[in-house]
Amino acid sequence: NTHVCIQCALLYTTSDGERRIRVHNLNIPVTQNLPDVFSTVDVPVTMSSLLRSAVEQALATKLMDARSKIQSSCVTALKNHRIMNNSPLPDQIKLLPLFVLSSLKGAVLRDGVEVRSDERVALMTQLGSASVATTTAFLYPSLFALHAMAGTDAGTVQDGVVVMPPCVKLSAEALEAHGLYLIDNGVMLLLWIGKNVPQQALQDLLNLPSADRLDGAKVNLPALQSDLSTRTCNVVGRIRQERVTGLPLYTIRQGGTAEPKMLQLLVEDRTMSTMSYAEWWAALARQLA
Repeated sequence: NTHVCIQCALLYTTSDGERRIRVHNLNIPVTQNLPDVFSTVDVPVTMSSLLRSAVEQALATKLMDARSKIQSSCVTALKNHRIMNNSPLPDQIKLLPLFVLSSLKGAVLRDGVEVRSDERVALMTQLGSASVATTTAFLYPSLFALHAMAGTDAGTVQDGVVVMPPCVKLSAEALEAHGLYLIDNGVMLLLWIGKNVPQQALQDLLNLPSADRLDGAKVNLPALQSDLSTRTCNVVGRIRQERVTGLPLYTIRQGGTAEPKMLQLLVEDRTMSTMSYAEWWAALARQLA
């Protein structure tokens, strides 16, 4: 057989009291050739499934078992590719280790006591019904350099669509002290304000002379008559439009007490309990040797 058919039926009641059945039919191609599977794998969908499975494992047993399960799934997949297909990893498969590392550093599966129990459970519940796009943003957030949009098309509207700025590497070394950065993790938006940001930039974006009172503050971006404000509002508006739930915006000041919340999202860096992305790849290579 070259295809498998899946049917899902939902019985529900409309607001008028009418009983209805909604039926979804899906026809999916299948193969017995593992190289074909690896060449067509959808890593975001795979990680969304793995994360849900890990959450169920954490609730049924303990957090360490969930962390071990998602790591072993990654190693097994890479080993199987090496056994069945002695060739370089497809580009999309190379994202799997990065996403697995991100899941281990995220608040859902991060070990230690720095994540409150209520916060962890809330995220588990939220991600249990989240879309693939939201889960992907949670695992590997998007980081945008707002101060670098001037002189480019970023933040402008072209053919009715907001042009998004390019993503910046999720590492502290990419953050400049004179910069303004926006990070989207699918759950909230964070605006990181460098300690050397020009006063005029703060005035143009937030209508404030300084960022002294903005550490961890929840804000609403004012619509100001400045190029930076217009572009940033457009970018934030498009991100929120693509999400099912509203995304609150918080400000983070460089060197402030709330900055660790932002730094935890820079998943390519080393933390107290988890290795950096480069170290993670080196560890995987030793296991696959």
